[in-house]
Amino acid sequence: MYLPCQFKLYAHVSEQNLRPASNSITYWTDFVEKYYDSSVVEKWCYGSCNNLEVLGIRKRMYADSLIAQHCRICGLTSKGHYKANKEFLPLVFKFKFDNGVMKEKLDLSESAMITISPKGKIMLEYGKAVRQIIYRDFAVSQQGKLHVIFTEDMKILSWEFCAQVLHVPIPPPLPNAQPENESEREERLSRQTKQVYMEMRKVKVNYLGLPQLYSQCFQLSNNFEFMRDIMRFSIRHKLGPLESYRKYSAKSILKKALTTAMKTQDEANICILM
Repeated sequence: MYLPCQFKLYAHVSEQNLRPASNSITYWTDFVEKYYDSSVVEKWCYGSCNNLEVLGIRKRMYADSLIAQHCRICGLTSKGHYKANKEFLPLVFKFKFDNGVMKEKLDLSESAMITISPKGKIMLEYGKAVRQIIYRDFAVSQQGKLHVIFTEDMKILSWEFCAQVLHVPIPPPLPNAQPENESEREERLSRQTKQVYMEMRKVKVNYLGLPQLYSQCFQLSNNFEFMRDIMRFSIRHKLGPLESYRKYSAKSILKKALTTAMKTQDEANICILM
């Protein structure tokens, strides 16, 4: 079962790069229907990235979700998350390739750990995955961990990527270039780095190296999901909009506090056992 899932994973990435020139929403709707289950949730976590300043772009509020979310891979709860369900995924793909991204690559050089549930769901866990986002004049590399769950009919039910390191590759010198001493090499690297950052500002990427409008599409999805949860809470408890918002928000804060307390207790128990 592992090889068909991995093949489907690579096909899912490579087919994005074979999109039509029109980059139409119809194409992406069909694409999502082909590869994703109706209950799919796609998550990208940047909460554990320790070198966000590497891109030289100041962190802005609009790059993050407004609602703190929990990452099951790194265990952190932060606002550095991007999350979308099947309703928003066609827009997410369209906005990504409408705003400077030429191609995307996924390097899965390490073997996956495979888990099969009693219901036939297959989970692939990659300890090292590299996502490369390629623009016309530069590229951004995100290294982290990837967990993907497939249904029995080989559709993606869950996609979770937790980035740990960001990197902007600087082009190497040309093969026929003259030999450089250390000073010349440093000067060339400084010049190329400045040039890459200038190109990044032209394309309007955020501090994670992602197109700003693409990021805002995730933010819209997060806010929409949050408001829908409040509406359900309001109907279930027969409360007005403002009271539902206050009580639902308080409930979320309490849930977060309990989760943190349980995690702290578990860590303490582990220390005692050791």
